[in-house]
Amino acid sequence: MLTKDIEFRFLGLAFQKPELWSGGYEPLDPMAVSVVEEVGAYHKKYGEYPNLKTFFEWAKTRYEAQEFSYVKKNLTESDLSETFTEAQVKDFIGLQRLRKSIKQAENLLGTEASPSSKQIKAAQEALAHAIVEPEPACEAEEVFSESSLQTGKELKKLDIKIEWLIDRLIPKESIILISGKGGIGKTWLSLQMAHAISKGLSFMGLKTIKTPVTYVDFENSLPVLVDRIKTLNSTDVFFWHTTNSKLAPPRLDSNGYEIYKTLPKGVLIFDTLRAAHAGDENESRDMAFIMNRLKEIRDAGYTVIVLHHTAKANSEVFKGSTAIRDLADHSLSLHEIKLCVDCDKPIKDGLTNVHRECSGGADHYLRFGTQEKTRYKPFQTFLSFNPAAGFMQLTNRGALAKLLRITKEI
Repeated sequence: MLTKDIEFRFLGLAFQKPELWSGGYEPLDPMAVSVVEEVGAYHKKYGEYPNLKTFFEWAKTRYEAQEFSYVKKNLTESDLSETFTEAQVKDFIGLQRLRKSIKQAENLLGTEASPSSKQIKAAQEALAHAIVEPEPACEAEEVFSESSLQTGKELKKLDIKIEWLIDRLIPKESIILISGKGGIGKTWLSLQMAHAISKGLSFMGLKTIKTPVTYVDFENSLPVLVDRIKTLNSTDVFFWHTTNSKLAPPRLDSNGYEIYKTLPKGVLIFDTLRAAHAGDENESRDMAFIMNRLKEIRDAGYTVIVLHHTAKANSEVFKGSTAIRDLADHSLSLHEIKLCVDCDKPIKDGLTNVHRECSGGADHYLRFGTQEKTRYKPFQTFLSFNPAAGFMQLTNRGALAKLLRITKEI
């Protein structure tokens, strides 16, 4: 494979693994050099590295049309079917450094038969740049043995159990996906949960465990957020908004995501998943990358709650790759249930009535509970909404009886 082809293949990998940009890679191909320079310029301006999609948007305004076409073609067509291993990445970066240093040394020596001592010294310094000190050998390489495994009998002795920050609703140290259509009230609901958990108050009649909560808001305007904080009197919740003048919250696909592991240990709420990264939510590779970063945060001892939009055509089906659902621990859905006032049957999205003989009138309710995927026991509750105060637990016994019957049948 030509060096240029390998370089663009490596660049394609770096757009998936941003940590490679700061690993000492030194390209040789002139256009690869320009790509690295533009990535550096993007990072300097935004404080994070771009993915391939955002890089193309950036590069389109920076390159001439012919150059942009060349770069896009080579990056898009790079063969990533066989990705570099960690050792290959290290070897490639070292080899590139050596090639570049040799080229610089040749240029410094020039074409003269007897270069000056100054030229020779400069060439030697250029070559010294490529010398990488070998890593010290491990004292003893770890070898797998059967003792590395644990039996069920041993695990049973561990003092570990599932804990609920909100009884039967929010399991501790899990990734919880809360989905709902735009405007249905996901932010309202999550702010009420944050308020209840931060103070140890009951939430919709459910017990909570008092725990620190950090609300990371990528989506709402600051006036909207402040207005809801005032309404709910959320005095004990930590908020991190994109307008923060000291430090804006980093996107989940940026190198800065590590900072989330240093926040007060407890609950992290991301509003919303789509706004918290620059990837393609329909691309499984992008979403697996984001979800694995959330798993890292979870495994550092956090309970991660992520708000996510549902499809316009069906408010019970969330947007994007199935990797989002598959890699979450617990999926909750907030969606509307409309019941025909004449026959008490549910009215599907987009329909005005169920039977021709019905008047078309409907009663509106909200269901909040497990949806599609959970590693825990299913649970649901029914809510009503007051714009002046937020969500409230539905207490009408007649309506509850109908809704319980309906949700069993659906």
